Amino acid sequence: MATTTKLALTFNIASNKTSVINYNYAKPSVTEAQVQALASGIVTNGSIFKKVPLSVKSAKLITTDTTEFDVE
Repeated sequence: MATTTKLALTFNIASNKTSVINYNYAKPSVTEAQVQALASGIVTNGSIFKKVPLSVKSAKLITTDTTEFDVE
């Protein structure tokens, strides 16, 4: 069985819409302060993105367990 963790950051963008940035292979031990610093940095430097993030809406870690079966 394999376990993977993804960090999903959701931002408010123009016209009351949202944009999501996913980081695959996030560390499960990431702290709230580290996630807040990352999200704030993205908003601060938002002009580098096509869809400019105006504010942080949410942040979450998504953990997925995968079980592979030999079906041969």
